[in-house]
Amino acid sequence: MRLSPTETLVLSLLALFPFCATVSEELRVLESTDSHLTFEFVPDTLSLQVRDEGTYVRGRACEYTREVGKPLLPIRTLYVGIPPNSSYRVEVLKIESETKQTRDVVPVPEVISLQPVSECRFRRDPEFYMANQYYPEAPIRADSASYLREQRILPITIPLVRYNPGEGSLMILTLMRARVIFSPGTHRLWRPDPMEEVFRALLLNYEQARLWRARPVGKTKRDDPFIQSNFWYKLSIETEGVYKVGYERIKSLGIDPASIDPRTLKLYNGGGKPLPRDLDEPRPSFRQVPVWVEGESDGRFDSSDYLLFYAMSPSRWEYDSTPAEYVYFENPYTDVNVFWLTWGGEEGLRMGTVDGSPSDPNPVTPSDYVTPLRIEENRSNPLKEADKWEWEVIESAGERKYRFDLHGVQTDSLAHLRARLRTSQPRNADDVVHRVRISLNGYTLVDTTLDNPAALQLEAWTNTLLEGENELQVQNLGDGNSILNVDFFEITYTREYRAWLNQLAFTSPPAFVPGTYEFEISEFTSGEPLLVDVTDPLAPHMIINCDVSAASVRFQRQIDTRRFYHLCSRDAVRTPLHMELADVVHLRSSPGADYIALVHDDFFYAVQALVSWRRQQFQNPMAVRLSSVYDEFSWGLQDPTAIRDFIKYFYDNGMYKPTHCLLVGDGTYDYKNYLGQTYSDNFIPPTTGCRDNWYGQIDPDDALRDVCIGRINPHSPQEAQSMIARMVEYESKPNRGFWRNKVLLLADNLIEPGGDFPRDTELLARDHIPNHFDIRKIHLVYKLYNDPEEWSTATEDAIQEWRAGFLAGCYMGHGGPHTVANEQLLLYKDIFSFRNETRLPFFYFASCDIGRFDVPDDPCVGEQLLKLDDGGAIAVLAASRGTYHEDNNQVASLLFHEMFIDQQSPTLGEAFLVAKPQVSVHTLFGDPAMRIVKPTPSITISATPDSLVRRSWVHVNISTPQTVSGYANIYAFDSAEPYEYDSDTLHITGTPIFKGTVAFDGADTLSFMVPGQLEEGDLGRIVSYAWSDTRELVGLLDSLKVGGSVPTPPDSVGPSIVLFEGSRVLQDEDFVPQTFELVGVCEDESGIYIIPRRPPWFLLEVNGYAEADLSRYFTYDVGSNTRGRFVYRLRLDDGENTVRVVARDNLLERSSKEIKLQVSSPSELAIRYAFNYPNPISDWTYFNFYLTQGAECEIKVFTISGRLIRTIPDIRGEVGQNQVFWDGRDSDGDSIANGVYIYKIIARSHSDESEWGKVSAEASIVEKLVVMR
Repeated sequence: MRLSPTETLVLSLLALFPFCATVSEELRVLESTDSHLTFEFVPDTLSLQVRDEGTYVRGRACEYTREVGKPLLPIRTLYVGIPPNSSYRVEVLKIESETKQTRDVVPVPEVISLQPVSECRFRRDPEFYMANQYYPEAPIRADSASYLREQRILPITIPLVRYNPGEGSLMILTLMRARVIFSPGTHRLWRPDPMEEVFRALLLNYEQARLWRARPVGKTKRDDPFIQSNFWYKLSIETEGVYKVGYERIKSLGIDPASIDPRTLKLYNGGGKPLPRDLDEPRPSFRQVPVWVEGESDGRFDSSDYLLFYAMSPSRWEYDSTPAEYVYFENPYTDVNVFWLTWGGEEGLRMGTVDGSPSDPNPVTPSDYVTPLRIEENRSNPLKEADKWEWEVIESAGERKYRFDLHGVQTDSLAHLRARLRTSQPRNADDVVHRVRISLNGYTLVDTTLDNPAALQLEAWTNTLLEGENELQVQNLGDGNSILNVDFFEITYTREYRAWLNQLAFTSPPAFVPGTYEFEISEFTSGEPLLVDVTDPLAPHMIINCDVSAASVRFQRQIDTRRFYHLCSRDAVRTPLHMELADVVHLRSSPGADYIALVHDDFFYAVQALVSWRRQQFQNPMAVRLSSVYDEFSWGLQDPTAIRDFIKYFYDNGMYKPTHCLLVGDGTYDYKNYLGQTYSDNFIPPTTGCRDNWYGQIDPDDALRDVCIGRINPHSPQEAQSMIARMVEYESKPNRGFWRNKVLLLADNLIEPGGDFPRDTELLARDHIPNHFDIRKIHLVYKLYNDPEEWSTATEDAIQEWRAGFLAGCYMGHGGPHTVANEQLLLYKDIFSFRNETRLPFFYFASCDIGRFDVPDDPCVGEQLLKLDDGGAIAVLAASRGTYHEDNNQVASLLFHEMFIDQQSPTLGEAFLVAKPQVSVHTLFGDPAMRIVKPTPSITISATPDSLVRRSWVHVNISTPQTVSGYANIYAFDSAEPYEYDSDTLHITGTPIFKGTVAFDGADTLSFMVPGQLEEGDLGRIVSYAWSDTRELVGLLDSLKVGGSVPTPPDSVGPSIVLFEGSRVLQDEDFVPQTFELVGVCEDESGIYIIPRRPPWFLLEVNGYAEADLSRYFTYDVGSNTRGRFVYRLRLDDGENTVRVVARDNLLERSSKEIKLQVSSPSELAIRYAFNYPNPISDWTYFNFYLTQGAECEIKVFTISGRLIRTIPDIRGEVGQNQVFWDGRDSDGDSIANGVYIYKIIARSHSDESEWGKVSAEASIVEKLVVMR
């Protein structure tokens, strides 16, 4: 079957094995010394694919060129370790290539993030595509050296193909021998890094390079300014002005003002600006700010005493003296500036005073000054990016009016208007004419026409400003497709020295000569003036001895530079928005941490269970509140860069250097809550562009990630506790079973350009996943062309595979935040149907935007999979922005290779770091320190006969040299189904024909009948997966011939079917909970037919509609080949329901069982995720548990021998997470002795009709705790 008219040419047959992050057989190190490295590189097979948009040159697991508009060509990046501070160069010793003619190579597309899925737009750079030269120019390139933790690394880029558009020729590399030359380095005492396996996987010369490992540390070493006081109070302000803290405000904090010596009051501030993103730039200092303290001379804080200080808003105008103009500075993260107040010890810094008495008889007397005004609202963000806020959209033929007030304006002077706008147009709209007109108070200032979408800064001079209300009018006069996005307006105008509401912020004249100036501020009519020189806002001076009349304030100053002032009435000073005691934990004095859980304050206690669990894996894991990071690294301001500065500080200065960091809390691009959410979900803010792994980049000179970053996105403490409990349980109490030997691969089709998804998925399975895994494949292109009627079944197949559980999986194709594939293979709503309970996979969405978690109140598929109550995923890797398939494919190949092919078991963060060392838009949802444990291949399998013949019996023997006592699954599969695709043959994995289990102590035997209908071929398999409490083993017998038949034994009766709810046999009219586990026991002497079919042969129907293909849920009883059961979590409607099960035996005889069931309650009572923290305990602990219903609970504590020592009764349990405190004492009030204890949590629910106390359902769970003092 041929699927598309794509032309495929095989260009090279030189590769032996696919390239991976480690040294493979296509890459050989010929020589490695202290001064050079010589290697030989033979590229892997390349293919040429001609499509409508041009020719694709494709390699396997490659990177690609990334200059938009220039050719999209495969490249290979190798990593070489070199000594610190050494110079370097690379030279070619030998190069071989061949030339092929082709039509235009497709350009690097522009990825456009759209709903429901992103798309690629191919636009060629016309100048380049007319050139007669090869691209890339050089056959090999040494990029800038950079550091990965302590190791200096040199990336070497090798183009696998170079393209000359003028000649239409491809120069295809077939062999490269090269030498990297560098200055000799000094060998150092090698100390293994906690992430040593990352270096081993990445570096071409690992053994040599590790001896050069050294990196300057202490770059961010700064003293802890908070150690000078034992207490600090945070004062939050939003608006520029003079602020007052008085007797009553201090008293309201629970402080006795009489205990304060006001002379020791001190105020500090960090300037209010965001931290520089460039790590080389200096950080703002924590400066003591001069204050004015009234009445401090007597050493007592009396009721009439108060503190005054000047404060700036985080977003403000600043004057740039070089171009002599105002520049508006906007803090993108916060509108709140924070000042820090403390007292005691030495005296604080005070404002100086300047005599402003009008004593010079001949001063310069200016009448006006120039001042700016910004007119702006941030309400629109069509691009959904943190730095792309705009005011609003004006459609074609639309207009908007913007009114603003001016006071003291000198109306006959020229004013300067600057308008920031952006023109845009709908998708696929070409040749759009944009015309913009801007008017002020009825006078046209700008009328301009544009041919292309663009960001505009329109400027004009005008003398049409009015005192009081003014009106700007903006008109979109473009054609029907024109869209105008309004950002802001700035007006610089001349203002007279006139107060408004007894306040004025003013400056000296813009043009002046040094001398004495007299300023008279008119219309100041109330109260005693406060006049402050704020030229340096962090070192203000109080101006005294002003001449105050009934309606004006007059003062003189000797001026030799432009100065800035703030005038207000003493009665009209501002008060801080908030004033609170800060919990300073002195992170700069900490020994550091190798594992960090950085949490929003609301989730701090919920994360303690995870930190406690990580003590088995790390030396010094630590939970850190985000507020502490803000307090100590951005001086109290919300600033995402503070997170990276904190991690870097721990790395540079800590005894324990961080390797993994988990961010706990959702985040959005709406840092300032412009959208006006009642409850903002910006708990842990993302970076601009949503690149969480940027937080792990600690070297200023490169883009390599040094710390593994992950995130979970809870919105409440209960949600955080549930997610954390599930993560701990996944590792501490693994749900072992054959599902942990399964991998799910999903592939988009090729209706849209952007990637060869089916072929790349096939290569991922073939080259990077061990063949003992049961790889379940859903190829949309196979569904579409093999049987169009089955197209709609792909979604149900994906849901059913997810529900059955698998260890890991990958999707390749187009995507969006709520959509997997253009054809909607999965939608956001579908993930709530997974219900895979504790069979939780790691999943990589090799697609665009599926991890776009930062849209307010709009969770994406990637983050939501970790939050489902009854299933989902344990971790997800997904892009938070648009990406290229070629990059995603490389990440998938290297990621799965590192997880499954490599002998080590890396953490998820380490595997991702090897797959993508650079900062990227990929987000790891989940704990980066988690390991996906793969089974060890050590089981030997033999079968008699060694083929799978229909209706015959096959006898299977399994054995292992390892000591194991547990159970073993024996699964048999029919042949993989081939289908032709672009001159290739791809395969849909064979399906299980038998799923048996035996008690296993190292060797066992089990037989099964081969079903009478199955997929024939030469790729049948038998897989055995064995497990005990401590290990998982696997074995494979493959390449079995499937086909032929033996005579049909006499049989005319289908399987017997008995249905249960728990252990209760179900009969007609039985009452059941609305949600329960339906168990079906099926038995037949020839075994049960379990091959999935369409329509299903092993079917569960509810009320006449197909509910599930039960073949995925059936397994044989231990030791049996004729009797087994399915377990399916069933949800029924209220009232009567008809449940029907249809089954066949392996001789294809059919039977069914139908019963009518009544739903008795809205849900089933159950206890989940029970644990106590801390554990071990010394004095006290919290019992934590999750309830599916509200219930009356009690907790009983027993000795290990079963003696009851304490009961905690009358606990009103709520739906969701519950927490109960225990003081660690027995019923007599005595502390209990060291040792192991058992506790039992019992929950009893009650029907709505009954009195409280009449039990309708009961659930319990038993766990252990340890007392250790």
